[in-house]
Amino acid sequence: MTRLVAALAVASSLAVAPAAPVPEAARRPLYHPTEVGTRWVYSDDENGSARVITAADTKDGMTTVQVDKVRADGKTEPDEVVVVSADGVSRVRLGNIPLDPGFRMLDLPAPAGAKWDATFAFRGTTIRMAARSLGPAEVEVPAGRFTALGAEYLRPDGGQTVQYVFWFAPRVGVVKMTTDGKLTRELVEFATPGKK
Repeated sequence: MTRLVAALAVASSLAVAPAAPVPEAARRPLYHPTEVGTRWVYSDDENGSARVITAADTKDGMTTVQVDKVRADGKTEPDEVVVVSADGVSRVRLGNIPLDPGFRMLDLPAPAGAKWDATFAFRGTTIRMAARSLGPAEVEVPAGRFTALGAEYLRPDGGQTVQYVFWFAPRVGVVKMTTDGKLTRELVEFATPGKK
């Protein structure tokens, strides 16, 4: 009987032992999905364009995600590779071409006004871009309404500055893109494996 009482006393003390604090970064949602089979359809051409995650590999809190474009015949071709973590989203490959060191699409945490360098090299050419967070906003697209984080990128181009704005929804990724204020892409459909 004494052993049973002692065992119950130990078990009850374990149940109320304080847990280690969860690091702030671990509490942040991911702003790009990482599950193979996740599918997006965007409105960036008259037929819409579908993309699907075909591979994902997680190491040291970062997931490298292969996204392929789905052709009209149903076959896929490489679209991009992104690295996703609680600290942000970086595109490291466009098609089969590496981006060096990678295009830092979203740098987290991203309070409104936060800035980061989004410069990268593509095919030996340096693409200079300054990025800043626009903070959260409600964004409505054909796929639904999302609370999304906006990121603005400014790129000098022949004496002018081109402005790109991407809106990222948690666990969905980019839901809307504009170039110089004109809509260039918006999410029409989004599905994760097992959900349609």
